[in-house]
Amino acid sequence: MDLNELVQISTAEAHQRAFLKDLTDAFARFSKPIIAAVVGFAADNENLKLGGGCEIALACDMIYAAEDASFGLPEIKIGTIPGAGGTQRIARALGKHKAMEFVLTGEPASGSEFERLGVINKVFPRQEVVPAAMGLAERIAVMSGPVVKTAKQAVLTG
Repeated sequence: MDLNELVQISTAEAHQRAFLKDLTDAFARFSKPIIAAVVGFAADNENLKLGGGCEIALACDMIYAAEDASFGLPEIKIGTIPGAGGTQRIARALGKHKAMEFVLTGEPASGSEFERLGVINKVFPRQEVVPAAMGLAERIAVMSGPVVKTAKQAVLTG
């Protein structure tokens, strides 16, 4: 994006971008695990209504999704890039070469494809996603809180 385009961003759009970045950054600082349950679109390739949905999912610690859920970072199609850390998170999840293709084409991927690539934990039939994610949360919730916090930080920071 060049500076002339940046000046043309509306105040509402600027606030939305800042909010999304703040939200995804907060996920990394949050001491408890965050589980995404993606049932529909984490990207809407047709009109970019949910362009930040994939970035939010990628910022979570674990992702459960419907087999037919759609993930994408289509921002390149409107002349910008994902602005909430999605480019870095997708590269860590997919590796450089696959991430380049995903980010530079803006093409979506299904939940099943993202599971095969190791980006998400598991796929389920649509009606089972939320109950499965809740079950995972319940299994983790019985563990020692301080140990879960330490384990999360160890995974995130090495």
